[in-house]
Amino acid sequence: MAQRVDDLIKWQILPAYFSTVAQTLLPLSLYNHSNPGPHSVLVAGGTDLFVQKPERLQSQPLHFLIPEPVVENIRYQNQHCIIKATTTIEQLRTSPLMQQMFPAMAEEFKLICSAPIRQRATVGGKSG
Repeated sequence: MAQRVDDLIKWQILPAYFSTVAQTLLPLSLYNHSNPGPHSVLVAGGTDLFVQKPERLQSQPLHFLIPEPVVENIRYQNQHCIIKATTTIEQLRTSPLMQQMFPAMAEEFKLICSAPIRQRATVGGKSG
């Protein structure tokens, strides 16, 4: 991965400061696995939140909502399909249950957004 970033900087696709991003972020303690404080920003995927409200993320503690395994996020119970808000788009797309109910879903969801976004974006939408 580091080589890819260096190549992208060399080709002027990324700015030079990207070479130090990992070291810059290392001392930050963003992941809080305890209960959120009263002023914590709850973050699930964060794909919209990080872009639309970056100033809020700099001034308040973050509490990341860690997605549960796919089995727990998507289930069929009492004739209802239950999908937790922290389910990622990719979990939804690859769920055997969802594919059984909607056979074309796996391919059609590839048109919604890129793979990296599908890995982070949650069905519950924006947090905070």
